[in-house]
Amino acid sequence: MIVAVVFDDAGKDADIIEIDKSVLDNIGIHKFEFCKWMFDKNNKHRYWRKTSNGSMYCAYRAEAFLEWLRDSGIDENAKLIEECASNIGNLPIIKF
Repeated sequence: MIVAVVFDDAGKDADIIEIDKSVLDNIGIHKFEFCKWMFDKNNKHRYWRKTSNGSMYCAYRAEAFLEWLRDSGIDENAKLIEECASNIGNLPIIKF
């Protein structure tokens, strides 16, 4: 199933991905588990960034969610269709 992952309220900052329909059907659970993984400071993933004052934050787009879906065995075929899409049309939306 092709969906848009939206990162802003206006829907202008979006990636288009392909995921299994079951992922979308259970998106609340998957987003919760993904965010637990993403923001766990003991998790040494590549999305951590450090500010000039030394505090840490995560910088990610849909590829991080797709990587988590694949690595966790939830959807091994999840893939990125388009990053920073200019037009998401009427696609179903996952909002981060």
